[in-house]
Amino acid sequence: MTQFPGAPLGPSDPTTPMPTSSATNPYGTPPTAPLPTSWAAGTAGTADAAGSHVQDRPVADAVPLGGYSYSSPAGTPYAAPAPSPYGTSYSAPTAQQPYVTQPAVRPTNQYAIIGFICSLAGVATGISVIVGIVLGHIALGQLRRDPYQEGRGFAIAALAIGYGLLALGLLFVLFWVVIWASIAGASSYG
Repeated sequence: MTQFPGAPLGPSDPTTPMPTSSATNPYGTPPTAPLPTSWAAGTAGTADAAGSHVQDRPVADAVPLGGYSYSSPAGTPYAAPAPSPYGTSYSAPTAQQPYVTQPAVRPTNQYAIIGFICSLAGVATGISVIVGIVLGHIALGQLRRDPYQEGRGFAIAALAIGYGLLALGLLFVLFWVVIWASIAGASSYG
């Protein structure tokens, strides 16, 4: 027997019930229900003498694996399920996910972030180091008053970078002052 797509599995006569055994079905043998009369009139498909497939009814009308069709009275397939042959259907209650609270996202202090950026930009500009130091102090003061904010590391980094660059800048200026003073003092004695 050749099986074609859409043809039911099992015997070629749709009125013959599918064989079941308790060995393959752990719930026992299901009660049999009569097939619709439209299915008893034809077969899912036969082969003619030339070996080509002749289909007696459309594939959409073929019996599904369970032997029951899912079609609405309006004729649209799969619109509503057919009544259960086992009586009232029971649907198990759905398990709900436990309510999980996520930890609140603590905001980062904006002055700390801006102070850190200004201190880093002080390497190129020189002037923004002072802005970074001021904003770092403001951020540390706000973080002491509001412990639910983050950004203490940014504020401390802004202060460390700012004061480090300020100290390097002062040493650079002091170095040039000493150089110019020595040059000016050497030329006046000459």
